[in-house]
Amino acid sequence: MSGTSLMVSSWVGVAAGPTVGAGTMETTIQAGDLSKFHASNFDYSYIADILLVVALAAGYFFVHKYRDTSVVKATRQVQKKEEQLLQDCFEPRKKSYTKTPDETRTPLTTHMTAKPKSGRSSGSTSERHRQLNQQLCKLEHAEEVLAMVAESGMQMNGVNLSTALHRVAKWSKKQRLDVVEVRGAPQWKKLVRLTHQKLGELTAQGVANTLWAVGTMQLPMEEEPKFIADVIAAAEEHVESFTPQALANTAWACATMNWQHSTLLGKVQRSCVASFSSFNPQDLSNIAWAFGTLGFLSQAFLDGTAKVALPMVAACKPGEMANIVWAFARANQRPKELFDRVAEVVTSSADGLNSQALCTIAWSFATVGHKDEEMMASILRAGNLKMRWFSPKELSNLLWACATMNVGSDRFLDAACNSVVRCRDNFAGEEVANVIWALATLKFMHSQCCEHLANTILRRRDEISAKALTNILWGYATLGHKNPALFVNLAEVVQSSVDCLSTTELITIAWSYSVCGVRIPEMLQTLARAASGTLDQQQAEVLSTSFKKLSFVPEK
Repeated sequence: MSGTSLMVSSWVGVAAGPTVGAGTMETTIQAGDLSKFHASNFDYSYIADILLVVALAAGYFFVHKYRDTSVVKATRQVQKKEEQLLQDCFEPRKKSYTKTPDETRTPLTTHMTAKPKSGRSSGSTSERHRQLNQQLCKLEHAEEVLAMVAESGMQMNGVNLSTALHRVAKWSKKQRLDVVEVRGAPQWKKLVRLTHQKLGELTAQGVANTLWAVGTMQLPMEEEPKFIADVIAAAEEHVESFTPQALANTAWACATMNWQHSTLLGKVQRSCVASFSSFNPQDLSNIAWAFGTLGFLSQAFLDGTAKVALPMVAACKPGEMANIVWAFARANQRPKELFDRVAEVVTSSADGLNSQALCTIAWSFATVGHKDEEMMASILRAGNLKMRWFSPKELSNLLWACATMNVGSDRFLDAACNSVVRCRDNFAGEEVANVIWALATLKFMHSQCCEHLANTILRRRDEISAKALTNILWGYATLGHKNPALFVNLAEVVQSSVDCLSTTELITIAWSYSVCGVRIPEMLQTLARAASGTLDQQQAEVLSTSFKKLSFVPEK
């Protein structure tokens, strides 16, 4: 009995929790002495308490079990009803989005090109085009853009296609891809074809961007004649709506591709004159470079450029300032106030100019005859520090400018000659002629430079023009650097190009050979025959003196 009572109390305590009966019973059993627990002295009144506790515990258990079961059933019923409600709500939507057989067979391009019948359709189409444009702008490689065109090109509108064309050109240029190889890809051809088909959808900016892309990709007229002709025609229609940047991009494309399209260029130039006040330095620089390259420079354009450029010279980047003065040099015009301002800025900031800007500004000033010794001194100091960055063309042009303006320090000239010796194999024939002529004009003798350039001339003699040939021979003779092998080899070039030589050049060549003491009768006879009947008295005396020094009597 005592064991049973102990088990009951333990079970009740666990099952029912802290009830009064359980606590009392547990305390009673623990307080009692089990060894003295006999039936004779057991109080049977406790049986009623035990039964009461058991009944309470059982009731508590069955009530909670029934309640939990009811809740579960009720929950399941609610969930089932909710599922049915959800199914009833979404079923109509599923049916509304289900395409009919006719709709499924309709090509997507029909929806893209047809005029929307409702505001909702137009909004969704425009949103799709915006998404396509955003995706195109996130791509960072030409191949990725072309792959997207291959996949989604039929869904794109004119703006998307113009953006794609622009991005392909941008990344091809930035990543220095072979544009000929890119243009050979079938995806590129598809892009050009689709853009051509939807050219009428392009905005003014889109047309300008397309022209820029064509120029950047160096797309020749013979490769896509109809497409390029139609893009140019579209540009003519939109030119009055072009922003300064669009005008600059259009002119740049024409200059890059050498499109001498007078109608378009005239409209662009007139639009520039009308809107010069809204140009920034970069736009002004690009447009000046483009028209300077094309040689399409009206007086109204030059006057407007000078006027708007003057107050922004200090804000121009080195290349921008160089492009502006270069355009005026191409037109052989010198707006004094503008050139004085440029000279002032360059004098104070020459150290911040790169090699290209230094040589372009110096060349431009020399070409128009605007000599500023203080500016040139600053350019030469900066050039001496940047000598290793000059390309052969830049260095030869800078030396030519120094000689033309008769300025140049021995330190700069010595550094320039040493640089020429280091990269002599990269000099073209015309560039060599500029260097030799400049050194002779400045009377600066650098034997090592002259000797190395002589070898370069012999290798490139077929590339040398008649004028460059004259300058080379005159330069070596003036410097007193006698190189008989050079003069003998060049005699053949003189004879083959004699018809291209002016009277002055014929006399100069004869004089050069006489100074160096190189006598080649056949060549001298060719010179005498070419000059016959074209000489004035002074020229005849010079030529006669040269022949006498060489002990040569021309045949009649």
